Amino acid sequence: MRSVEITEPGKVVITTTKSLAVDWHKAEFARMSEEFKRGRSRFKEKFNRCFTCNWPFQVGANETGEVMNIVCFKGEGNKLLCTDCYEKLTGDL
Repeated sequence: MRSVEITEPGKVVITTTKSLAVDWHKAEFARMSEEFKRGRSRFKEKFNRCFTCNWPFQVGANETGEVMNIVCFKGEGNKLLCTDCYEKLTGDL
């Protein structure tokens, strides 16, 4: 869905909404650590923020890093979500 709005003279705001369907998901996929961050450093997709709310995952030692949950969306591929967003997404699944 797309909406176009003229908010003031000389300014147009275009909003695009895209619905994504969940293919599969896994809770507590990994924890954010220096090792995980280093392993993803060469890739385009860094996976250092939540896909839905853009929360930056907190780095810690292997057992103290923030929990990351993986979700595969049809047509988008694998994305990492914070625990709050993951619980909201999978609450009714």
